[in-house]
Amino acid sequence: MKRFLWGLLLVLSMLAGTASAQTAVWRQPWDNRSTTMWSAKTTDGSIDQEIADDFDLIGRIDSLFVQGGYITYFNSPTMNLQGAYVRFYASQNGVPGALQYEQFVPGSAIATTRDEVGNMSMQMALPASFTASGKHFVSVQAVADMGWSWHSANTASPKGAFMMTRDRKAGTGWSVPNQSDAALVLFGAITGAPRLDSVSDLSMVRSGRVRIFGTNFGEVRNGGRVVIGGIDAIVSRWTMTTIHAYVPEAAALGSNTVQVVTATGGSVPATLNVTSRTSPGGRAKWRFQADSIQITSKPLVGPDGTVYVMDDYAHLYALTPDGGLKWMTVAGGQGSRLTQGSDGTLYTMADGRLTAIRPDGTLKWIFTHPDMSWTVSGPTVGPDGNIYGVVQNGLGFFSVTPTGQLRWSNPRVGDRTPRGHAIVFSNGQAYINHRHLDYPNQELQAYGMADGRLRWVRDADSSSQPLIGPSGRIYVENLMGVWYSVIYNPDGSVFLNREGSIGPRSFSPDLSKLYTRAFQSTQLAALNSLTLNSIWTYTSSSFIAGPTADPFDRILLSQSYTNYGTSQSLMAVTTGGQYLWREELPFENGGYVQLSTSPAFSPDGQTAYLGTIIPAQDMRNGYCYLYAFGLDTTATTQLSSLSLSPSTVNEGGSSTGTVRLTAAAPAGGAVVTLSSDNAVAKVPAAVTIPAGATSATFTVTTGTVQFSQGSMIRATYNGVATSANLMINDVAAPVTDTVRISRAEFSRRTLRVEASSTVASSTLRVYNATTGALIGTLANRSGRYSGSFSMATAPQTINVRSSDGGSATATVTVR
Repeated sequence: MKRFLWGLLLVLSMLAGTASAQTAVWRQPWDNRSTTMWSAKTTDGSIDQEIADDFDLIGRIDSLFVQGGYITYFNSPTMNLQGAYVRFYASQNGVPGALQYEQFVPGSAIATTRDEVGNMSMQMALPASFTASGKHFVSVQAVADMGWSWHSANTASPKGAFMMTRDRKAGTGWSVPNQSDAALVLFGAITGAPRLDSVSDLSMVRSGRVRIFGTNFGEVRNGGRVVIGGIDAIVSRWTMTTIHAYVPEAAALGSNTVQVVTATGGSVPATLNVTSRTSPGGRAKWRFQADSIQITSKPLVGPDGTVYVMDDYAHLYALTPDGGLKWMTVAGGQGSRLTQGSDGTLYTMADGRLTAIRPDGTLKWIFTHPDMSWTVSGPTVGPDGNIYGVVQNGLGFFSVTPTGQLRWSNPRVGDRTPRGHAIVFSNGQAYINHRHLDYPNQELQAYGMADGRLRWVRDADSSSQPLIGPSGRIYVENLMGVWYSVIYNPDGSVFLNREGSIGPRSFSPDLSKLYTRAFQSTQLAALNSLTLNSIWTYTSSSFIAGPTADPFDRILLSQSYTNYGTSQSLMAVTTGGQYLWREELPFENGGYVQLSTSPAFSPDGQTAYLGTIIPAQDMRNGYCYLYAFGLDTTATTQLSSLSLSPSTVNEGGSSTGTVRLTAAAPAGGAVVTLSSDNAVAKVPAAVTIPAGATSATFTVTTGTVQFSQGSMIRATYNGVATSANLMINDVAAPVTDTVRISRAEFSRRTLRVEASSTVASSTLRVYNATTGALIGTLANRSGRYSGSFSMATAPQTINVRSSDGGSATATVTVR
């Protein structure tokens, strides 16, 4: 497969090299996802099937490129291609209609690219050009000694109709073989004006993203423009049928025209109502929709407050402090970091190119090299002003000057993992954590910044981002059977080595404290940076990601979530360990918005900027956001606890729930939403804590059950959720045994449980007492029950339940 893709890239580059003669007018490349039926006529007459796919353009088609394959086995002969029929059909009610063109292209006139597993692409010039007048179907039917099938494109999201197939030998009609397009590129010339069919939104804010649909836009922009209200819009994506653009900041409020203009003319205008930007609510000052599914690289903030952000699709945006789009250019992309020099120059690195962009968005220079490949780390601007990066093999670890000249390279460095680490510096040395080709393991490596010479190598886990602490010391973690936190001096000697992981971490601005998320994933801690002794610990009811302090060391920001795949929040804690607030992110476009970068801060420390991702979203309109959150150190009233009394009831019984706040409810009361994960246990949709009060009660009612089971009752207020478990006993199966837990320990990502029952034949199951999720069943060895369960994180408490009705709960000890 890899060889075929490289072959495909070679063919496309050859086509691009003759762009003056061959311009792509319709493009839908192979997506490597689904397979199709034959589009072939075999010389022995056993197969005569045809696949056709639709396209929509006004222009001339001179040649085409298609991707497909044939069945081959080890050492079997390759396909003997004798030629191919090319046919064009009218589009009639979404299926091929009248035949408009048919030509046979001999095999000698077809350029093929093949690989050892049977993939074969075909490039061919048409004996006579075809004039397209709108919607048509095109068919390519190979003539050979074996069958050839057309590869898929745009699976589940075709440009128009699904590809169609028919059996010419059997005389069947057209049908859909699978829900995709066929992989093809049409070359020629567009002769008609662009046709604008619709705009994604009737109304959009300034600097908002709009999608424009139609055809005859051109597969390549080539000077094309989108004009909104008489002003050229910034364009982030341009294809034959779809354009993504941003409403100009200078567009007038109210009704505006939208028009696509190309070398062949201008489209009939559409109408768009332009409005002012508004806050999305809560602590979010604004959010900017990026034309990509994810932002991976941490945003940057310039001295003038300009916010720079790069998405994974290589769009680099510059935004005003209030969220207006200043400019956009194409640079960097997935795997690259965004870094900035002292003169404001921005640097990105991807696809074998280190790119320098001026603060106004214009290109300064591009550094490339035959030995540049997969970006591993960087780019990072060093304290000397030079730029440092790591690529897989080839150049390895290298450095260039601010003018784009190679200073040195060390080719003995390279591996694909870990990606995205920053390169860090101290005492005239640069530090990376990668595999050196002369050593078998992932290592922390120190290099001279002046010459790139390897100074020393030390143990460090590959996932550990090195940090520079006091006196230029390097902080990493290392897994040697168990986790160790290690501090190295700049000369490579060990300053401190202590057992235990301190998790994701960052320094206070003065480097005196190390803020970290504890290994249990629900705790934040501040450690003395010299001793790693604890200063304070904050325990949350939710899972927490790594903390970052603002520039003035007032507030710590962390990601917070209750379970994987659920909503996520931005949580704020003071740098003294006191809870402040939590801002929950929304559900939209089929997924929860989740934070994907650490924060960047405005110069005054009053705003934090974070990138996001929306997993499981509708990819037909994939996007993500850059959020701007206002920061303050004013604590908000939060949900303190949820309790149930009793916590165990018989079926049909009820329990009283109590929700409590950390402070008195505000004017109007505090509306706490309630839910149950088991339909047997019913709760009201919400309970209101009266103004000035700190608690309120509600009733949980239960129905009948076939067996004893649990229900997790959840309460949410101000983005904070907490839960309690209710056990519902099957009255028909009364409790006949007593369960005791003698061991509940978590170490090395393994939960070990030992328990007993007064009935030796009972079946004992272990549950997460917080979520109610089943962890596993204990093995019964003559009445002694035990089990070991692999888990990424430790549950706080477990519940062991017996088939004879008994149960017991214990707090998990983390070793």
